[in-house]
Amino acid sequence: MATALANLDKGEAIKLDDGTQLTLNKAVELGHKFALKKILKDEKVIKYGEIIGLARKDIMPGDKVNENNIRSQDLGGKS
Repeated sequence: MATALANLDKGEAIKLDDGTQLTLNKAVELGHKFALKKILKDEKVIKYGEIIGLARKDIMPGDKVNENNIRSQDLGGKS
């Protein structure tokens, strides 16, 4: 996962550190997150090495990551 350092437009191509290119599926505002790789439903979502939640559904590379597609990880329950 990555954090936008500027406002990014839907369809914008982002060059990754490994030289590959990722196309954004939606606009991503400054400070918001987007997926660099596929995150499967119920998989842990990690930001800066910390678990910030679980995927509510499959999240595709280039998708914006927010409360619509992740949920808090709690004590075993599903929220």
